[in-house]
Amino acid sequence: MPSLMSVHSIRNPGKRVQPIKQRQKVLSHAEKQSRALAAAQNKINSEALHKQVRKANLYNAYVHDLFEKEIAAGGHKTLRELQEEVKARMEDAGVSHVKDLISDEEIVRLRGELKDATELKRVGIRATNKVAAMDSYQTMKNMAEGAMNLFERVGVREDSSLPHCFDSDGALDFCLEVLGFSKVDLLRMFEAWNCVHDRGGHNSNDVNALCKKIVKLIEDSLRKTVKDKNAKMSYKN
Repeated sequence: MPSLMSVHSIRNPGKRVQPIKQRQKVLSHAEKQSRALAAAQNKINSEALHKQVRKANLYNAYVHDLFEKEIAAGGHKTLRELQEEVKARMEDAGVSHVKDLISDEEIVRLRGELKDATELKRVGIRATNKVAAMDSYQTMKNMAEGAMNLFERVGVREDSSLPHCFDSDGALDFCLEVLGFSKVDLLRMFEAWNCVHDRGGHNSNDVNALCKKIVKLIEDSLRKTVKDKNAKMSYKN
């Protein structure tokens, strides 16, 4: 039914649309009010609101401790082998939970170490420049793919947040000092230009094609500013 279609799907009739897996029942005003009241009561009475932050999984903490000890001893057991070892220990002891294998003090220690290891993996500084570069590349690649996929799904063009850029010190001052407008204005101009030229093809949503368009826009503006049709931008620091 047209009334249930998104604006993006109506504007792009040639693109594939994800099917609706479950038809929603049209509720009356009384049913809506009844459900809203029930939801509010469930939130008020929910024990989850009064519990502490979820603790680290004890099984994962136990396996993590075995893995760290294996590395310290110079061993080569895989994660799967260690998991099988834990399973064998539980069967030999006739227990169904890891907590029955260790003391309460050990449980606290293992959970604390797993929490520290998780935090270190999340925000810890990379040890070498190569690893840091690989981390940055993969993270930015995932962000770019996520943004592209989001646009394909919902057609987002307007965003309340300003675009962000990563640059070497002072590099983006070129936009204001030479071209006469800020980096944010440059991105807005490119967005408007891209909306006009976008035809919905594969290349229009390719990251490499996007980079080429940005380079072309900058060089066109540079040549117009310096009045030299052969001028080229140098990106060396």
